[in-house]
Amino acid sequence: MTEMIKRLEKKGFVTCTTNTSDRRYKKISCTERSRNLYLELAQADEAITEPICAGLSAEEKAELRAHHGGIHPIGQALCHH
Repeated sequence: MTEMIKRLEKKGFVTCTTNTSDRRYKKISCTERSRNLYLELAQADEAITEPICAGLSAEEKAELRAHHGGIHPIGQALCHH
């Protein structure tokens, strides 16, 4: 996990900040670059999903999204805080 985070930081997708009171703890935050990428991917996901789900009820769409997940749960967890 550490190596993956280091690669993401090197590429400008996240920043890592060390806690001053406990150096073992690092706060990982999204950068503007990763937020923009998330928005772009979310739009693409919606553009693909919407025509596929056109004939479904709202309840069926919600159930499908709950099982599918897509990028939304990850993006919301990382980029909307």
